[in-house]
Amino acid sequence: MSSFLLYLVTSLCEKNHAFFASLVMVGLISGCTNLAPPAVDNNNWIDQRSQLQDLESWQLRGRVNVRYDNESHTPRIQWQHEDRDYRIRLWGTFNVSNTTLVGRPGFVTFEQDGRVLTAASPEELILQQLGYELPVSYLEF
Repeated sequence: MSSFLLYLVTSLCEKNHAFFASLVMVGLISGCTNLAPPAVDNNNWIDQRSQLQDLESWQLRGRVNVRYDNESHTPRIQWQHEDRDYRIRLWGTFNVSNTTLVGRPGFVTFEQDGRVLTAASPEELILQQLGYELPVSYLEF
């Protein structure tokens, strides 16, 4: 079979059909490539999820990019979470000053410029005061 392919490439080159010869060579080379290895069963994910569910406290510090209604804000965030209680501090490019959310399931306070507001969910206060949704209740870990 390989001698036939070699003959085919040689005859195409002799007839000045370099394009076709190149095409055949690409086909030959691509036929020799290896396929990706099969996916491995990921038991590590089960272990990792179990470890995350056992966490009682964690902290996050950094920046978040919030895009909402053709606007983009990149505030700084400091999030402390212990058991079911959390404290989230946002500051930066909200066109507002320092904002702090302190809460637990069913009760949250929103502090900004000396004002303190309360609600049953952080999503309600964030939408009402900052104008966009942030799914705090769904980000336990």
